[in-house]
Amino acid sequence: MMTSSPLRRHIASLPTGTVGWLAALNDPVVGRALQLMHAQPAHAWTVDSLARECAASRSLLAAQFKALLGQPLMR
Repeated sequence: MMTSSPLRRHIASLPTGTVGWLAALNDPVVGRALQLMHAQPAHAWTVDSLARECAASRSLLAAQFKALLGQPLMR
């Protein structure tokens, strides 16, 4: 049985409403988008293609990204 790291436990315990990079990683939609972009930095990502890969609407992904990270998704 694999145990989680202290960082993963900390991220998972963040209270609702927390913002910033750790909260973004914990969000199912924004966290997935960040994983995709970091895994394939040379890919020509668009809001539409990321939203499709995250099974979310473009507007939800963009709004959630801005709310958690304070900057537009494609910045």
